[in-house]
Amino acid sequence: MNLWDFIRSLKWRQLYSLFLLCLGNLSKVWPTWKATRKSISLSSRYYGPAHRHNTAANAFRHAIWNYLVADACITDKTDIEEILLWTKKITHLHEELFPNPPLARAMDLHNNAVGRKIFRDYGPGKSEEVVAVLRTKSEVSAKIGSQEDLDGIQAENLVHIINTEKNER
Repeated sequence: MNLWDFIRSLKWRQLYSLFLLCLGNLSKVWPTWKATRKSISLSSRYYGPAHRHNTAANAFRHAIWNYLVADACITDKTDIEEILLWTKKITHLHEELFPNPPLARAMDLHNNAVGRKIFRDYGPGKSEEVVAVLRTKSEVSAKIGSQEDLDGIQAENLVHIINTEKNER
């Protein structure tokens, strides 16, 4: 989806929320968009269309997305916590703009947090190394079928949903 199609797909209230968030962070908008496109491209390269479903490939996509957004937005003048806050806000807003069922939403938010933790642990400029780490993590992604399953997963582990054949890795 190109940027214009994305904007046109939003309702007025959603567009207003996005506008307000971006208005206060104008310098981060274009790097975030480029990082988003890169995360989709990497996910398609490694997993094909499987990343569009609640699979381990989707877990990879959400985690690498958060890492890449933080990596694209950090500068010498910003600190890591400021960038991670922006990354959390913009990726959480995505979940509000394009809502999923509760477990899929919780899964996405968990995997987003894994990506931000990886950024905190590895720092900027390590995207090739981080891709390899997250691909390995996706291979051992925890299968969940309920919120209770998710509650027992450690913060550094990726998760995916197992409730249908389409969701199996």
